[in-house]
Parts: sequence; C-alpha cells; structure tokens
Amino acid sequence: MTNAVTSGTILFLGLLVLGCGNASKAGHGQPAGADPCGEREKDRVAGPATCSVQAGANWHFRFSYPAAAGRIPRLKAHFDLERRKKEEAFQPLIAYAAEHPETADFFEEADYLLDANRPELIALSFRVSEYSGGAHGLSGGGTLLWDKAADREIENSNLFTDSSAAMRELARVHCPMLARARAAEAEASGGFNRSPCPKPPYEAALLATPDGRINTLKITYHELDGYAGGEYAAFIPVSPQLLGMIQQRYKGAFALSSEPSRVCNANLPQQCVTAANAGQAVVRKPQPQ
Repeated sequence: MTNAVTSGTILFLGLLVLGCGNASKAGHGQPAGADPCGEREKDRVAGPATCSVQAGANWHFRFSYPAAAGRIPRLKAHFDLERRKKEEAFQPLIAYAAEHPETADFFEEADYLLDANRPELIALSFRVSEYSGGAHGLSGGGTLLWDKAADREIENSNLFTDSSAAMRELARVHCPMLARARAAEAEASGGFNRSPCPKPPYEAALLATPDGRINTLKITYHELDGYAGGEYAAFIPVSPQLLGMIQQRYKGAFALSSEPSRVCNANLPQQCVTAANAGQAVVRKPQPQ
C-alpha cells in the first residue's frame, strides 16, 4: 500500500490533501441502535458494508468499506489495519471528550464506497472527515483502485498507456466548460473569474453503468474560488479517444458513453455548462462605482 492511500489522499490524476471546510457533524452522538452507515448520502454497495461505529455523547467514530472489497483478503487486511490506526489515534480525543463534556464535540469518519467492480479491477471512492477542535473540521477524499489479477493497489495513472496524454485529453474536454461555469458564477455573485483550468488538487470518482463498467469520470473541485464560490463538478463521459488511452488489461472495465460532457456549480445547479455553450460570452452585471 502506498502512503497516499494510507493517509486517505490518493486521487485520479491528482492529489487532494485534507483541508479546512465545513465538515458536517450530522450523525454525531446518535442514540444507541442507530445505523449511520445505513444512511450515507449515496449507497453504491452491493451487499452489506463492514462498518465500525463507536459513539459517545460528544464524540463519534465511523469507518466503513463495501462487502466487495472485504472479499479481497489483501485489501480487507489494509482496511482493517487502517481502521485500527484511526481508532488508536482517536483515543486521546475520546478521553478529552469525557473530561470536557460541555465543550468537546469530536468526530472521525472514513467511508469507502463501491464505484465499479469488474473482473479487471475494483474502484472505490472515499470520503474522510474529522473534527478535533477549532473553527472548522477537515475533509478530503479520492479514489482507490485495485488490480484483481495482480492483487495489488495501482496508481490512477496506471490505467493509461500515457498518463500525460490522458491528462491533456481530460483538460481539453472539460477546461473550457469549467472556465465558462466559473465566469457564470462570478457574474452571479459579483466576483471575478480566475485561471481557466486550475491544476490539482481535485477529487475524482469513476462512475459506472448498471453492469459495473466505468463510463464517466467525475472531477470535483472543492472551494476553487473560495467557499462562497461553490463546488464545481465536471462529468467527462468515456469517449473513443479516452478509451483508446486505457491499458489493454483494463479496457474491459470501461464502456463508451454517448452522454455530453458538462460542468456544474453547486450554487447554480440549473445552469450546467456543456461543450455546446462553453464558448458563449458572459455578460457581466455592472458593478456600483
């Protein structure tokens, strides 16, 4: 296992470190018998997840991974070791919470979700969130890929015959749309536009069809223009050009998609930008002098 996965930060063609954000305290200190693992935002798990939940009046710990991953012994061993490390690291906060019931309110959450499960590989996306005091919690996420034949984790760049060419193709597809979406948000908020195609960090996931084949890449930019600027998500369907860059051993895990590429901003959910309107000019509202 690489250190990137152990720290919970490996991403698709990019790296996202834990950063300040509004990590939610929802599910914190739930009553006995509650199942926070069963109420995750999106359950893509085929079968029950392995879920470790511990909670007190003012603290909460959760670590979960899907059943499909648990059936791969080496991957299961990695998750179980990672859970134990997180539990041990959280113990001082539990002790502090017991001594300061009126002020302490801590949590640690790590959830792995199944994106795709094919004979060639298994793809998991994960979110990690924590709060150990201060003004904000920390959150991050990414993708973990496992080569089933080799029985080992692979870097996301290993999917491609030429990862640099793949990055250029992804940028060619979504950067004009991202620039247009950022300009639209700047117009709506009275802000200003920034660089048309920012470099990582960003978070990515591989979205699959009902038969489990990956047909869309989703790239998410968190707080690209500050917290108020909203979250941007680029949906990039697998095209013939992109499929041609996938290594032969993994091609069976992917499927072509006829859906259009698009970029959406969380602040303007009804105004997603597609390739068809990415070149349209943005008319800015006049600003008061």
